[in-house]
Amino acid sequence: MMNSYKRTALSFGLSICICTPVSLYAQSTTHSAALAPMEKAMVSDRNNFFFIDPAHYPGGDASLPVGVFDSGTGGLTILNTLLNYDEHHNSTGKQGKDAVADFAKEKFIYLADQANMPYGNYYSEKKSDLLIEHVLKDVQFLMSDKYYAGAENKQYSTDKKRVKTIVIACNTATAYAKSHLEDFIRRTGINLKIIGVIDAGARGALEQIGKNENASIAVFATVGTVASGGYERTILAFKDKLGYTGKLNILSQGGYGLAEAVDEEPDFINRKASSPAANYRGPSLQSAEYKIDKTLLDLYNFNFDHNQMLCDTKNSDDCQVMQLNSTGNYVRYHLVSLMEKMRKSPGAPPLKALILGCTHYPYLVKEIRQTLQELYHYKKNGKYIYRPFMVADVKLIDPAVNVAAELYDHLAQQKLLNSEGNQAESEFYISVPNNDNPQTRTDAQGRFTYAYKYGRKAGEIQEYVKMVPFSESNIPAETFARFRELIPSTHALIQAYRNKQEKWKNALQVVDGIYKDFARKNDYPGLVYGIVRNGQLIYTGNTGLSNIEKQIPATSTSAFRIASMTKSFVSVAILQLRDQGKLKLDDPAYNYIPELKQQHYASDDAPLLTVRHLLTHAAGFPEDNPWGDRQLAISNEAMLAMVKKGISFSNSPGVKYEYSNLGFALLGYIIQQVSGLPYEEYIDKNILTPLNMAHTYWEYSKVPANELALGYRRLNNNWVEQPMLHSGAYGAMGGMITTIEDFAKYMNFHLSGWPARNGPEDGPLKRSSIREMQQPWNFNTLNARYQFPGETSACPMVAAYGYGLRWTRDCKGRVMVGHSGGLPGFGTNWTILPDYGIGVVCFANLTYASATYINTVVIDTLLDLTGATPRPIPVTPILDQRKKELVAFLPDWQNATNSDAFADNFFLDYFPDSLRKEAKDIFTKAGAIKSIGTMVPENNLRGYFLIEGEKATIEVRFTLTPETPAKIQEYEIRRL
Repeated sequence: MMNSYKRTALSFGLSICICTPVSLYAQSTTHSAALAPMEKAMVSDRNNFFFIDPAHYPGGDASLPVGVFDSGTGGLTILNTLLNYDEHHNSTGKQGKDAVADFAKEKFIYLADQANMPYGNYYSEKKSDLLIEHVLKDVQFLMSDKYYAGAENKQYSTDKKRVKTIVIACNTATAYAKSHLEDFIRRTGINLKIIGVIDAGARGALEQIGKNENASIAVFATVGTVASGGYERTILAFKDKLGYTGKLNILSQGGYGLAEAVDEEPDFINRKASSPAANYRGPSLQSAEYKIDKTLLDLYNFNFDHNQMLCDTKNSDDCQVMQLNSTGNYVRYHLVSLMEKMRKSPGAPPLKALILGCTHYPYLVKEIRQTLQELYHYKKNGKYIYRPFMVADVKLIDPAVNVAAELYDHLAQQKLLNSEGNQAESEFYISVPNNDNPQTRTDAQGRFTYAYKYGRKAGEIQEYVKMVPFSESNIPAETFARFRELIPSTHALIQAYRNKQEKWKNALQVVDGIYKDFARKNDYPGLVYGIVRNGQLIYTGNTGLSNIEKQIPATSTSAFRIASMTKSFVSVAILQLRDQGKLKLDDPAYNYIPELKQQHYASDDAPLLTVRHLLTHAAGFPEDNPWGDRQLAISNEAMLAMVKKGISFSNSPGVKYEYSNLGFALLGYIIQQVSGLPYEEYIDKNILTPLNMAHTYWEYSKVPANELALGYRRLNNNWVEQPMLHSGAYGAMGGMITTIEDFAKYMNFHLSGWPARNGPEDGPLKRSSIREMQQPWNFNTLNARYQFPGETSACPMVAAYGYGLRWTRDCKGRVMVGHSGGLPGFGTNWTILPDYGIGVVCFANLTYASATYINTVVIDTLLDLTGATPRPIPVTPILDQRKKELVAFLPDWQNATNSDAFADNFFLDYFPDSLRKEAKDIFTKAGAIKSIGTMVPENNLRGYFLIEGEKATIEVRFTLTPETPAKIQEYEIRRL
């Protein structure tokens, strides 16, 4: 990643329709050649940021979100229609309203490509191929799992869902790129539907006209969309296809400046201005192409109040300069211009439908209707000027309704409707300039300069932008207020998403204070810390010094010795060799270390010492922390000589947990014996390099001096530097030196093992083996009186050891996995919560610092402040099927005994009369049923769902059998 620079908040608001097209259904060979590098990056270059891995794309997964994108936020009008669309009964799929939105259980991911807007100018700048590349990148974003948590983040996150269908909520992008996108998707072999707004708008307009009727249709769109002719061609194509025989007149009005005015673009509107502006670019008296005609001022009926029209004189009648300064006046100018075209078209049938061909324009429906009515009723010299050319009620065609219909039909036909999702989980992203790209050029407002924006060339594969969540740093508060007023359903989802992001932002600030306060109170020389979430290092912090003498600050790039945190790396290496068939965990350890064969165990009946015993601290060796810490630098020869002389056992192998550094030193030697490489070299090659941990070391002398953190001990109120230990045979138990930024990659690797899923393996260890090493293999603690730091009540906790990892489960059911580390001069800890996708790590350069304690405080604080919940387990098809069958039988259980949904035991253990009586009683107390909740799986064959009643909520749990197909064997219903 490149260095990042702080970004200035964008000052503009909505943005979208500022798109434009070229050829609706064909792209030139020049375009194809220019776009080839981007397409190759997406489908072939596994190491490229834009790679989407077509071979493993999760097509056909109904649980995935629907993707929607536009060149700005105007496309949210399309999304708002989707959110409220209700033309089908959700329970049956049949046509008809049921007061429940058809997409109530669909999740949406919305992208506003704000940084690259307006799309419309690319055509006029002869850069339509660059526009298509931008649209390809929009699609790539929706099809990938990558995004940036913020403009300042250098690392991208990888926890975004991919999408099952894409809606292009931009007329220009549809006109320019839809056919190219469809061809590209077809060539990838991915089954993914692309829905555009132009087809939907054309269909919607024709639906207002009789098959044999003569009528005019007007396209009110951006200049670029009008220039493409996309709507005209599409309308005529559908006219022939659908059998319309009447005379059809199509005319267009390019709404120059209107979308920009909606977006508060300062070159087109400035609400603070009271006099004409030098940088104004909208329609004017002097404009050659968009001229305000003074002879039509009565028809325009401009509003001059509150500087909505800027004039160079106090008397509006004497204006020599006129500048539109409100969206209402832009609407008036363009609709009068449109009707003047109608009036000058002899014999044209009356205007019956007006297509809102820009997704910004639905924000202005009120102004458009009002202006059309004024023009319909306008008289001059006793005659209606426009009435002969328009019907009394010109239908405004918002393509969104037809987009919704097309989307529903597609999802229903392909069985992609989500029965378990929730609109409230929708996500909203916007593009911002990537200031980590050294070629980026921005203006004082943080936007791309015009020259840079349109000077780029297609085929130069760069991250021009970062896709980040909606926030007030990239969308003005005034725009959010407009959302609240005009698209309330969408605004509610945006706010829910922003609140979630804001909770994390605030929690991280609190956590930073906790770490710093702890370091100050305990007089740490230096403390560094990091937090990972869903595949990304989302936060790093630091306080104090890594080198007191040289006054070098401790940072996330300072290299600390992590002591026993090293052990899990050795365990990963052992499991790699096991998975390759080169060793077995239950092999006697002497198979690999002959010196272990003649050991005298604690008793004659003791089992043989195995590799698994060494991994789980069950070898029977005595606890050896103080002694083992000082053995770090000894050679293999010295260690083997000690082993050959005889090990003193405190217990028989496999009987009791006892922490052993010796055990992991022996595992390090086993790695060498099996692989032929010293454990350090093997781990470097097979773990560190694949994880790109380029700043991780074994020998302190190889660490750059300005990066190495020195260790200290507090003696007589003075810091005493501790001698750094060389890494030898015992380095396998605690010799590693690394940075927060490097170790975060290792934590994310461990979190990537969850949940169990299909798909390719892409890490240095199989996901199943990652999960295996995180299991509780050797229990060692049951603490019934355990209290979380700062808590007054007990929270019983059980602890165990996995393979090189500690495992705990608390009274709240939270599983935590990780390890601490302590050596003279250092104290460290890392802890992950696999179910939550969260992890914390901290390093201190103080002898045996209490890193575990502070990380426990931080974890509890994070979960409390963010309200984080475990990552959902995917619902299996059979679990979902059985849930639907069970719902159909409740509460009367009519004919249930004849169903194949229930196992042989079910009606022997649950009597039908009792089932019926219990369910009816609970349903009666719950009142009228309002909704059936989604299935919440506990595993592939067990889970529960909620039924919401007017008076109470019902919980239904069931478990399936191990047979195929699995059937319901166990059931429980209760009123909450």
